[in-house]
Amino acid sequence: MSGIEAATRKVVALMKKAAGYIVKGAPPKPKKEVQDLLDSLGIEAPEILQLYKVFHHLRQSDSTEVVATAVSVPRTALKLLVKERWGYVERILECLLDLGGCQSTVSWDQFLYIFLRFNLLSKIEL
Repeated sequence: MSGIEAATRKVVALMKKAAGYIVKGAPPKPKKEVQDLLDSLGIEAPEILQLYKVFHHLRQSDSTEVVATAVSVPRTALKLLVKERWGYVERILECLLDLGGCQSTVSWDQFLYIFLRFNLLSKIEL
């Protein structure tokens, strides 16, 4: 890849990222089971918005177009959640997604439920 192509890709990525922040919609309303879990954990709107920001980023990073509302992300995009030691986390993440019934995509509800339940596991359970 030439220097011009690399620079063009960086500019396009920055423009897409900026546009994604501007046009980002509200998170989809969680299903009852997920909402019950959020309520039991005391997670309120500001925290849900933070989680949605990450979810939206995962969707936007995988798309060539600007995404207004993210309702699902490709399963492969979840690799972006782990910045270090991917080798240690990969198998656990794959198993969690399999247990959650995620085939090629992960819905907003699945994302919330799986990752909140995962964070509730004790060290022994992991």
